[in-house]
Amino acid sequence: HELRSIIPGVQVQFAFLLTVVFTQRFTTLNEFQRDVYYATFLLAAASLVLLFAPAAFHRIQFRQRDKEVMLRAANVEVIGGLVLISLSLAGTVLLITDLMFATEVAIAVSVVALAAASLLWWAFPVARRLRGR
Repeated sequence: HELRSIIPGVQVQFAFLLTVVFTQRFTTLNEFQRDVYYATFLLAAASLVLLFAPAAFHRIQFRQRDKEVMLRAANVEVIGGLVLISLSLAGTVLLITDLMFATEVAIAVSVVALAAASLLWWAFPVARRLRGR
């Protein structure tokens, strides 16, 4: 059920990244900005592949009594997708901020965005899980 809230956000981000390349301003990006754009674009694409994988597995294996494997694989795929999304999110923040401010500011802001995602998406849940044992 989490995928219902995650996937649309990644799709919007991916769509944004798809349209950026067709804008007039794209040709004015410097080499650093183009590299950040492309890395972010690939991270968003890879995250969508991982987030759609559980649905594809389920469709192909429907009623094959393979639920345990399906759930374990889906868990790994979604966690991998979330890792890629957090990196892609930080890359998007880096790119947009670098267009508006100095590169040093953009790097600092994107590090904060990545740290926030890491704390809320990874550190807190993992700490909670470890405390529960």
